[in-house]
Parts: sequence; C-alpha cells; structure tokens
Amino acid sequence: MRHSLPNVDGFVYNLLVELLPFKLSEKYNSCFMTARLKNHYAPDELGLIESLRLRPAGALDKHEDYYNRISWNGITFASYNCFELSD
Repeated sequence: MRHSLPNVDGFVYNLLVELLPFKLSEKYNSCFMTARLKNHYAPDELGLIESLRLRPAGALDKHEDYYNRISWNGITFASYNCFELSD
C-alpha cells in the first residue's frame, strides 16, 4: 500500500484548523479562522512519516507547545489533535 502525505520540501504539515462563525454588523455572515501545527505525534505516526523519508514540520524548531484558547458565544475551549490529548 502506497501512502501519500501532503508535504513541502520534505516536511509534513499536520494542521489543526478552527472555524468560528459570527455576524458582522448583524448583516454579514463571516468566519474567524485559526490554524496551528500539531504539537505531539503518536509513535506510529512518526514511524509512518519517517518511512516516507519525511519530517514533521516544526520538529526541528524546538518550539514551545502552542494551543489556542478560544472564547466564543459564552464558552471557552481548547482544541487538541489526537495524540496531544494523551501525551
């Protein structure tokens, strides 16, 4: 079985995107968008990426983990991508 992952210059970009609808001036429907790279990969996920001779984007940066805290329509929440919740 052949796998195909979206990549740019040998890096895989696993993004979490949040889309939040809102109205502007009570007339126009719009949407607020956030996007961030996944912070933590599952061991099997890393194995698959490496078997395809790719690297996860951000893995070499030694960046601090980043999560969005969203306040929307009276609720506050954060989104996690799969293994980030169990890591």
